Amino acid sequence: MIEAVNKVVDMNSDTDYRMNSSTHDSVFFRTATGGEQRCEEIFDSLLAENCTTASFSTVIDVMFGRTLKVPKCSADGESVCVFDFDELCKKELGAADFRAVAQAFRVVILKNIPLMTLSSHNSSRRFITLIDELYEAQCCVVCSAEEGPLDVFSVEGDGGILDDDRGIIDEAEASGTYVRSGTMKDPEVDRFNNR
Repeated sequence: MIEAVNKVVDMNSDTDYRMNSSTHDSVFFRTATGGEQRCEEIFDSLLAENCTTASFSTVIDVMFGRTLKVPKCSADGESVCVFDFDELCKKELGAADFRAVAQAFRVVILKNIPLMTLSSHNSSRRFITLIDELYEAQCCVVCSAEEGPLDVFSVEGDGGILDDDRGIIDEAEASGTYVRSGTMKDPEVDRFNNR
């Protein structure tokens, strides 16, 4: 019935453009190979494009009177900002905070992204939400991480994964993040899953 009234367009493709290595090479850097320095160079070049070399910290409005401190940004307060992973993903922040960042800045530099495992599910979920909000706002994201883009999330074999953990994995994969297996087992299992 639908085909009779509408034109059907096949969207399947053998190419996953998100995995285009030339794109990753210019915005995703490994910490071990100078990723931090590369992020700083990009920040400095973006400042130069705005005819300034000064960086500032600022505070942006989130909602309901809440604010979020931006530790480092361009003088115009809207072009580019720099955050450490811990400043956004290890604090009690959520989608509204990340949306405020996405609406305030065109380029977001996120440094020191660690290898995320099932034991770090809170920061993993915040990271996924952050990336979703930045994507929706069409922000450019520059990252430095402990691992490459395909290895940011890691799990052990499915044998010991609890249902709550499976949700984290499914959520990560649904947002386009690939999950690798074979990481060290954290002896302190997530206390919230042991109810």
